[in-house]
Amino acid sequence: MKSSTSMNRRNFLKKGTSGLAGIALLPGSSSRVRSRIFQSEKDRKIITRKLGGTGFTLPVINMGVMNADNPAVMQNAYDLGIKLFDTAWRYQNGRNERMVGQVIKEMGIRDKIVLATKVPLAFGNHSSYTIPEIEGFREKEGEGLEKKLKEDYLQTFEESLQRLQQNYVDILYVHSVKDPRTIELPFLLEAITQLKKEGKVRFLGVSSHQNAIPVFKKVLEMDVFDVVLACLNFKMPDRENMIKILNQIKEKGLGVIAMKTQAIYSTSRITHHTAALKYVLRNDFITTAIPGFTTFAQLKEDFSVVGDLEYTPEEEKFLNDYWNRTAADPSSGDIPCQGCETCLASCPKNVSIPDLMRTYMYASGYGNFEHARITYETIPPDNNLKQCQGCSSCTASCINGINIPSNIRQLKALFA
Repeated sequence: MKSSTSMNRRNFLKKGTSGLAGIALLPGSSSRVRSRIFQSEKDRKIITRKLGGTGFTLPVINMGVMNADNPAVMQNAYDLGIKLFDTAWRYQNGRNERMVGQVIKEMGIRDKIVLATKVPLAFGNHSSYTIPEIEGFREKEGEGLEKKLKEDYLQTFEESLQRLQQNYVDILYVHSVKDPRTIELPFLLEAITQLKKEGKVRFLGVSSHQNAIPVFKKVLEMDVFDVVLACLNFKMPDRENMIKILNQIKEKGLGVIAMKTQAIYSTSRITHHTAALKYVLRNDFITTAIPGFTTFAQLKEDFSVVGDLEYTPEEEKFLNDYWNRTAADPSSGDIPCQGCETCLASCPKNVSIPDLMRTYMYASGYGNFEHARITYETIPPDNNLKQCQGCSSCTASCINGINIPSNIRQLKALFA
């Protein structure tokens, strides 16, 4: 008998493949799938905000397309009033960008939307390059390293343009930056400024999942970037510090977009989605949030907040109950990994615990086993689950109460 983990993973991948197969049918099925628009939502009042100095005015709810594989959901999102569609080079091994590009082409809406994609400073099966790794490459490559890395970044972005069937994107993010020094690397700055001068990118941004506050402080010191994409949600232990730095970014004239707003880490707890979105959007320095809805029901629920950000009594109770409970017992909060890396000192095998916890989030919280696998495969063998095999018990611990040993056990079962 197959394990439930194996069955869930298999069913998920099967579902993802079948969903994407519908892309080729867009011309003939467009009128049918778009007729599913929610008429009660179509004329809803929409709160809009300006995105820094970009000139874009956006609704406060837009679409993170990462997990979506149904073109009709994206079509209906546009029909409701959503204007920003956010994807990335690595999402679904490139299929996500292809779906986004095909929908835009078939609907003829390129001049009516804001298109954003992300390219990491990494290529193939590798997580974002660190400064020490680049120095190690320099010893092998010599003086030609910077030219090679610049060419690699430009080539990777060209792949995104081809998948999207576009000549340009509105926002290009340097994706998943962990080290503030990364965005000062000369070859990277040369690459992204070249793309902007060539008109292939209108505005430049930075996204960060780990060590984000130091990264955004570095953005503030530079006059290069136009937008930041930041994690912000009601579960973050350091949310007040994040709010402070994002306020400073807004005051400098940059646009601020929020991701990971739903704080979904595992399926063991239910998130009140409208409460989560309103918590983020009631901060007026946030231009918009990009929740990753994948179904019509999720689209309808997320979009329902677009005209009124006042809490309902139920939403306010949910948030207060959560904060009161976690103040008394932090381990009860089901907190997403903050990427603070304080756990690394508790692991004798030098395992990349933050990357494993992100892998766990994608598998358990999002149900996105494919992206979990992609994320896991970017972890070097010296830092992945192979190093855990010889440990009879896990000693890794989290200051925010994440049960690292339990999550690693589940990851072992998933990737066995």
